[in-house]
Amino acid sequence: MIRVRGIRYCLRWTTLGLVLVTGHIILAPATVALRDRVIVDWKARWAAWQTEAYLEQWRKQPAVCREDFLPCVLAFRDHLEARGMKLRLILRPEHTVLQDRDGHKVHEVTESALAMRAAERQLRKQGVRVVNLLPDLYAYGRRYPDEPYCQPDGHYTPAVVGQIANTLCKSLEDWQKRRGGRSTLLVGDCYATLTAHHLQQGDVIPGVRSQWKNGGDHLMAYEISRLPADLLPEVREIFWIISSDTLLPSSQSAVPLPLPVSGPFPIPQNDDSPDHASLIVKVKVTRATRVPDDLGSGSPYPNAYAIYEVATDGGKTFLVVHSVMQTHVACVGNRWQMHTPLVLSLQPWESAIKERPELAREQLFDDVQDYTSGRYLVTHWLHAP
Repeated sequence: MIRVRGIRYCLRWTTLGLVLVTGHIILAPATVALRDRVIVDWKARWAAWQTEAYLEQWRKQPAVCREDFLPCVLAFRDHLEARGMKLRLILRPEHTVLQDRDGHKVHEVTESALAMRAAERQLRKQGVRVVNLLPDLYAYGRRYPDEPYCQPDGHYTPAVVGQIANTLCKSLEDWQKRRGGRSTLLVGDCYATLTAHHLQQGDVIPGVRSQWKNGGDHLMAYEISRLPADLLPEVREIFWIISSDTLLPSSQSAVPLPLPVSGPFPIPQNDDSPDHASLIVKVKVTRATRVPDDLGSGSPYPNAYAIYEVATDGGKTFLVVHSVMQTHVACVGNRWQMHTPLVLSLQPWESAIKERPELAREQLFDDVQDYTSGRYLVTHWLHAP
């Protein structure tokens, strides 16, 4: 009897064990999925809370931006409207707003971030359409805490550029989407072309184009205003992507913000110069740009140009753009010094970029920072006798 009871006892617990094992095998995937959903939901809620805490701090702190920003934007908007185009500002945070030098996510609100808020507020008050990328990019970093914002070279990762493109798309109206981006031009630094490339791979505005210059987002009002109409075919909307560092108060920002201008500019001639069509002039360098000594194979861009101010014998001054590096080879002999006498063959800048649009995107060194005088590309030159 005792043996039978022992056998029954063992069978009972063995059966229970088999039931539990079988149930675990059957239900384990659902249990794991439930656990994963709970974890994902908790992380999403935590990321949302962190983002809102940051944005609340961002909204409450006093904020200012550079004084000449709004006048420049309004002048650019009026210039474009006179040409049948609309303007939209895209405020892009520099990576230092989002992460520190070691790549760790930033929790504190920086001066650059506050300048973005001040700029956005001023623009909206004046009826200028604006997209501030900071909230979405900050939220992205909180949702994916292990993903870096930047690549080793300091540029945003493709995933972050994709987030910029997604935020842009969310800001579009239905009529803009129907056009597919065919009438939209993104302008700014390298992020204009990177964002445009991402959008071109999608199905919202695949027809979008870009006009950009390395490190030249602050120059776009000036540069775009100089472009002739036939270099902006079918463009009806300009999206100006501008860096948060450019928006810092003038005491903290090292870059100029030139106003838009009207061109083209006539070339000044010597009293005894050849006819206007030849564009050959004898000049002396009156203001020179310091060209970095380390140009070459290690440069992050293949070509580079420098701006010089020159004057004719009659005292007329204008600007020339001269090549100082081609395909990672520095043109050391092209670095002119003050008072150097030269004979230059020139091409009006607008004509040059019409023939070679890539010129408008090349690295340009400019210590002269004159945004009212005419510019000309140096095609040939000799030392004057």
